Amino acid sequence: MLELEQVTENFNSYMDLCTKVGKRKDVANTFIDHFGERLAACPASTKKSYSGAYPGGLIEANLNILKCALKINSVFELGVKKSSILFCCLFRNIGMLGTKDDELLIEQESEWHRDKLGEMYKYNKGLEFMTPADRTIFLMQEFGFVLSHDEYLALRLTGTKPNEEYSMSEGKLAFIISTASRIVTFESEKR
Repeated sequence: MLELEQVTENFNSYMDLCTKVGKRKDVANTFIDHFGERLAACPASTKKSYSGAYPGGLIEANLNILKCALKINSVFELGVKKSSILFCCLFRNIGMLGTKDDELLIEQESEWHRDKLGEMYKYNKGLEFMTPADRTIFLMQEFGFVLSHDEYLALRLTGTKPNEEYSMSEGKLAFIISTASRIVTFESEKR
């Protein structure tokens, strides 16, 4: 659980970093203006057993994944543009917001579900099903973000496990983002 001051500090850092996404800065600002407080408070997951199941969890996770992704790129000298890493980390799993008008995650009202199952949030049954990655891509295209092929793959493959039958390369950017995501998730679950 984050204190309000930390949620605010993380959101301010997020907004500042969004000014550094190059020519997509204006679209990013429109996105932030639209979602505002909803974006700042969005959890990253539904259950305590997953990382980020609290207000501000999504932004916190994305900022931590950004730090880790930049280190991976540097240490292993992968040569991926920092601007693409920055952009993909900031908007990774942003589909957890839901739609322009409706939240995907709703606070769990049932004390039993919270206490016995650790379910802090539940999915909004009023929304059509999409995976978080699909909802991320859909939301981004709705706001007019233009993605490169590598950025699309990095955002689309977030949270997926490699499929041995489909053993084609995921690309360096997708590898960096998914690896950083796994490391951050592992580290947060250890706490």
